[in-house]
Amino acid sequence: MKKFILLASAAVAIAAFMFTAACAKADGPGDVVEKALAMYKAKDYAGFNGMLTHTVNDFNPETTEKSETVFDMFSNFEYEILGENINEGIAEVTVSVTSVAIRDLVSEYVTVMMNLQLSGELPEDQDEMDIAGNSLFDRMITDPDLERHTETVVIQLEKYGDEWKIITTGSHGRDFVNAMTCFQYGASGSDNRQ
Repeated sequence: MKKFILLASAAVAIAAFMFTAACAKADGPGDVVEKALAMYKAKDYAGFNGMLTHTVNDFNPETTEKSETVFDMFSNFEYEILGENINEGIAEVTVSVTSVAIRDLVSEYVTVMMNLQLSGELPEDQDEMDIAGNSLFDRMITDPDLERHTETVVIQLEKYGDEWKIITTGSHGRDFVNAMTCFQYGASGSDNRQ
């Protein structure tokens, strides 16, 4: 009788394990995008880059000239997953992204700096001018009333084995990189977009 109970217990344990394993499924495309964006907001660039088909240097403070303040701004965005569509190993996840449009901000910054220089309000010493410029830029990007831009982005993913990875090449990849870097290539519909 003890053998029967032991064998029955083992069979139940194996069945429960197999049922759990069968029910556990790989993340879908929407789940992958959700995790990737959460990592990006948390500045986990290594984890974020691991979810991409190709590493993007714009997303790594160690391989780009961008300041920590700019990365703070890059991670200060809101998003909402609007839907997903899967078709033969390629998925599209539609996401609404709200962020600062940095290209417009930089254009405003350059205008202000040129006006300050022309009016003689900037120091002549290059180091002091750099400090004044950095201070102005930091104030501009941390302004709570800074205008934000919302854009709907279609993020494409490709199946790599059992995992979905975000495609960072081609036009969809460029739109994704643009949204994640505060629309540095210009907001859609903007005269500044290239």
